[in-house]
Amino acid sequence: MSALMPTAEGSSPTALIEKHFSSLRDPRAQHSIDHLLLDIIVITLCATICGANDWEAVAEYGRTKYEWLKMRNPMRLLLFQNY
Repeated sequence: MSALMPTAEGSSPTALIEKHFSSLRDPRAQHSIDHLLLDIIVITLCATICGANDWEAVAEYGRTKYEWLKMRNPMRLLLFQNY
């Protein structure tokens, strides 16, 4: 269990972030979505906390932490491995 983000037994480390942002409406055109909005938010928040200060750094964080992100929810991140 993380001291910074308490989680319920068996829940993902990002469950509180996902719960908080789950009501956001995704404004993107549905035919051009490669990643779920919640995945982008979680990756961006985590990357920013770790020092990312531009989109290239956020993308690099996502690629570097792919295995951890995949453990969080493997089915949602299948497309991400190609980037």
